[in-house]
Amino acid sequence: MSSEGGEPRGGDLRRVSRWLDESREIIGRMIPEIVEDRLRQRGRVEAAEDTCHQLRQETTSLRHELTELQSDARALRRQLVEIGESARTAVAQLSGAVLALEEMRRRRAEPPEAEVGPTPPDRQTRWGQVALVAAGGSAALVLGLALAIHLTPIPSPPAAPPRVAPPAPTPIPARTEEQPAPGAPAPAKVARVPVPENPPVRLRNEIRHIRAVNVSGHEIEVVVDYAYAGDHGRSDIFIHAAALEQGEELRSRVPGTSFPFAAIGIGDGSVTIHITKQADTGPSVSTRVKVCMVSIKSRSAFVCQIFPYLKAWDS
Repeated sequence: MSSEGGEPRGGDLRRVSRWLDESREIIGRMIPEIVEDRLRQRGRVEAAEDTCHQLRQETTSLRHELTELQSDARALRRQLVEIGESARTAVAQLSGAVLALEEMRRRRAEPPEAEVGPTPPDRQTRWGQVALVAAGGSAALVLGLALAIHLTPIPSPPAAPPRVAPPAPTPIPARTEEQPAPGAPAPAKVARVPVPENPPVRLRNEIRHIRAVNVSGHEIEVVVDYAYAGDHGRSDIFIHAAALEQGEELRSRVPGTSFPFAAIGIGDGSVTIHITKQADTGPSVSTRVKVCMVSIKSRSAFVCQIFPYLKAWDS
């Protein structure tokens, strides 16, 4: 950085000055960003602490409420036990009163000793019926209170609710048109399923019948009866026909002949296809005709059928 005489060079001084200026600029940009980021993070931490403190307060309040509800439930259960005991005592007293009334009625209804004869049948008085009804109602009340005491749970801390399976559908009993005779066992009912006169026949993809007509030395007409079930779509379904010399592959068709097609739809139908020889490739003989049902979307032939048909093609 110094010359031979020990003096610093001007270029070195300029570089050092430029480095110092760039350092001051970088530090001047980074320090405010660091301070701003720190303040932003501090704000997030303070907001999270406030939320956590609020949640703690709410949890404490809910625990206090739950404790109070448990105390109230225990007090209600004790009251129910006391009510049940009181009801049992009342039923016992009513039962004693009913027995006393029945004894009094029986004594009044007994004939004198001199009169010997059959005893008239017992008839309950109105007061006896009232007492019996009251006793039955009290017994039902005691039974309901006992069930409530045993079935009323004490609330516990909240937990994840269990999954409850949906109730099974209740079968509806079939109505019977005829009532069985009293005392006789009811005959078994057999459900009758109505059978249509003409049950529907499910379609399947098939080429049912093929007919060929020799139109000329360069053309034959092929009539195809088909059935299409619609499982490959409603559109872009065709029937192709080709005249073959030997084998079953399409590459063995008569040279120069076309590979015509006809569009079909769902259901039964019939199409007419004309196979023509368009190029002069010399005379040839075809021995069979291949018909295929083709889907353009899937690019596949899903039904094919070959039938023998001898045809001499002119040149």
